[in-house]
Amino acid sequence: MTAGTEARHGEGHARPSPPADEKFLYTLDALRGIAMTVVVLNHLPDLRIHHLMPGADRVVDLFFVLSGFVLAHVYEPRFARDLSGAGFIRLRMIRIYPLYFLALVLVAVFTLLLVLAGHPIAQPGIFLASLAIGLFVLPTTQALSYRHHHLYPFNGAAWTLLWEVLANILWAAIAPRLTNRVLAGIVLIGFVILLWGATRPWGLNGGAGFDNWQAGAVRLIFTYFGGLAAYRVWISGGVRWFRIPAWLSAAILVAIVIGRPSSWGGLYDVMAILALPPLVLASTRDPPPFIRAFVARLGAVSYAVYILHYPVLLFLTFALARVGLPMKQLGMAGNALFVALAFVAGLLADRYFDRPARRWLTRRLAPRSRGNVPGDRPAAALTGD
Repeated sequence: MTAGTEARHGEGHARPSPPADEKFLYTLDALRGIAMTVVVLNHLPDLRIHHLMPGADRVVDLFFVLSGFVLAHVYEPRFARDLSGAGFIRLRMIRIYPLYFLALVLVAVFTLLLVLAGHPIAQPGIFLASLAIGLFVLPTTQALSYRHHHLYPFNGAAWTLLWEVLANILWAAIAPRLTNRVLAGIVLIGFVILLWGATRPWGLNGGAGFDNWQAGAVRLIFTYFGGLAAYRVWISGGVRWFRIPAWLSAAILVAIVIGRPSSWGGLYDVMAILALPPLVLASTRDPPPFIRAFVARLGAVSYAVYILHYPVLLFLTFALARVGLPMKQLGMAGNALFVALAFVAGLLADRYFDRPARRWLTRRLAPRSRGNVPGDRPAAALTGD
């Protein structure tokens, strides 16, 4: 590492590489898998499940924190070496786009199935406009959304990708000047924005609709750059003592999700979000060896399950209705069937579509690199690398 790179991180000495046994962040994979499962459960039509998870919105914030931490783990050494901001964005789109595109196509096919089943599209022009905009991972305007309350009418879950991409672009633009002091200032600004957002009518929950899209924006700066700051603290080696068992990390996340008192409102949301960067920092202690392969696989397929669970829900609901079994009437059996199918779809898409597609795109579009660096392994973020 050059002296200039050392100075860029604000300490005047080289940042140590993570020890060999800490290049694989299994507990973060576990947290990512739990968070993805919460998202899937929260989109069940069974409201009883929703009531069990009043703090479910916090897992989206966890995704942003994980993104900041893990992308720094993977890419800060590459920024220091030879990776440009444009090259980084190309790599991120190679990671994000294939599964996003697959989900978009599946929902478009589902819509055509509805047409064939005798349910015509009310506004074909709006449908085509939404589809065309969606191909570029862009949100629609309300006038051009064929589901008028959704930024991403073909897949409501895709709204988080908008903010992740924007955070990636911002980081890529300022990476050469992102000293620890500048990073601390950005996190502080993000905290102020977070407090302001908690006082607004849309608060700190939601983000998928035109009536609450701001809730995603006000949480992004603190969570994403808070995750990046947590990585800088971890890589410094000064807080190796600040690590907790994997089971405790998982228990804390579950407690955040299920423990939101309705009377606390925005205060609880702010406190829970503030706890997430320290939680990620403390979760760098690996679980027992016998479970590592499982949580690594769970983390690896989490993005596929996350982005495909909505199309799976549409097809399942349609199929059950065709045979006279409305999903709501199936109760817990229907819930279990949906969750199982979402995981199976994610596993299959990851293995047979996403990985081959990314290999193909990488050969053609990825920037050339001078070799691997610590952290180039697939790791835990919403769209882990």
